[in-house]
Amino acid sequence: MEYDFTIDYTGNDATIPQIQVMASIIKDMVNEQFNEKNIGLLSFIPLPKEYESWENLNAFCRSKKGIPFFKIKSEIFKTTTYVINNHKFMLPNHLIYLYLFNLQNIFNKLEKIDFKTAETDEIINLTDSLINTFIFINNEISFYFFNLHYDNDDFDYNVHCRPCLINLEWVRDLRGFGYLIASEISKPNKDKFETVYKVRMQELACQCRYLSFWACLLQIISCPSLPKAVHSSFYHFAHCLLQNVQTIFIHHIIVEQTPLNDKVEVSYRGADDNTTRIKVYFTFENGEALAARLDLPHKGVPYLHINVESEQGELSRLNHCKLSITSYEKNILKPLEESLMTFNYSAITFDKAIPDIDKTMLHKVKVERALFGISSLIWGALWFTIHREEKKEFEWDKILKSNLSQDAQDYIEECKDILKKEIAIYGVNTEDFNDIFELIFMSLKN
Repeated sequence: MEYDFTIDYTGNDATIPQIQVMASIIKDMVNEQFNEKNIGLLSFIPLPKEYESWENLNAFCRSKKGIPFFKIKSEIFKTTTYVINNHKFMLPNHLIYLYLFNLQNIFNKLEKIDFKTAETDEIINLTDSLINTFIFINNEISFYFFNLHYDNDDFDYNVHCRPCLINLEWVRDLRGFGYLIASEISKPNKDKFETVYKVRMQELACQCRYLSFWACLLQIISCPSLPKAVHSSFYHFAHCLLQNVQTIFIHHIIVEQTPLNDKVEVSYRGADDNTTRIKVYFTFENGEALAARLDLPHKGVPYLHINVESEQGELSRLNHCKLSITSYEKNILKPLEESLMTFNYSAITFDKAIPDIDKTMLHKVKVERALFGISSLIWGALWFTIHREEKKEFEWDKILKSNLSQDAQDYIEECKDILKKEIAIYGVNTEDFNDIFELIFMSLKN
């Protein structure tokens, strides 16, 4: 009986993320769960050189159905053995990465869309593609962690397995907005909604960016060839996130490009030795802007950890959250850095992580989130203005407040105050929130 087969992936100079995606593809091909209609989404993954096409590779793998193991030969890992159906090192659904990679194309279309000439189907398809991709990736990541936890004897049904708790009302609102623009608003008025629509979709992009971060984590957790210390640290990291952080909006990520100075011993390393490898600027649902720095072990904190603080420098309860029990000498975050570089899209940058940039970035995040907060208000006001015959005696704020909780009202007022203060910096004195909204949006883009 045949127990394994080997895929030679040498000669492609494949990275760890590409090898892991290839492993997921092979696993799903063997299980007859690969759809050849998705071959067009594989442009970022090199085909093994011994196969003429993806169809050829798929046919070979399908012929191996029932075999429990397969191996991948590569320059990085030499030979890695994968178990096809094993939750301990379970490989994620390959579609997570294909859809994630395609997500950038969808957001690029969003940036280029011209509402003056856009067709109804174009707006509807763009809206549905973004929302459906977000829900699919979130569900598949949740399914992965549910299986991972369920496989343990001490499974806890109260454990969190889902990165994002999907607010159906929020999703319906986003979808309804796209359909309203496409179906109800006449072409001469579509351009008035362009800024509001793009802000609403960028709100969704922030949650997609969080899922992108999670998808990169999955690659490391499911890689059997990484050192045990690396695997254990990232598993602790994932567990820490699942239990403490859900439904966040990632606005910006900075990945450090200067190598770690590993010539200095861990106990003597400081900021100048580039121990901060990744910076994540995010907000919670209440709009609080925070910065998370993923730090390698350094002087005073001899383990992999997260530093989390606000614009005012206030420390979060997650500050110095311990992610490993080891003072690993090398850059243990390197696999995550490489994965983010593979599955990156807007607002993920690769640069020198300057310490002083945090305050500037957090202020920008706070303003972006304020735009999210009042976008539905601007949308409603614009829609009513276009459709009603009498424009006098209409108080949108008054009608809106009658349908909102006190917390929601307070949040909107806070967002208004943030934008009013921001617009004053430019020397603009106006109470018209349509103008304020447009000016702030354009300033952030530039």
